Amino acid sequence: MGMAAEAANEGMSLRELRRSLNLTQQTLAGRLQKGQDTICRIEQRDDLLLSTLQEYVRSLGGELELVCRFKDREPVRVNATQRPRQP
Repeated sequence: MGMAAEAANEGMSLRELRRSLNLTQQTLAGRLQKGQDTICRIEQRDDLLLSTLQEYVRSLGGELELVCRFKDREPVRVNATQRPRQP
């Protein structure tokens, strides 16, 4: 089973995801132009802003998707990290 399938089926912490891509906190900090201590705090938080999570995932080379699942309807993909369109 590949990394993406494992993450989708079992879930992974941000730290586990970063490690599965063979990246160090220091490398990721350089990509995000932040200190290594900031990466450590992001990985330990229980509650993140979506924009922070999106930035973190993009720095890993991925794309963040937010999908809402309900009992009686198809899953809905939400563009929660995009700004609303102006009229």
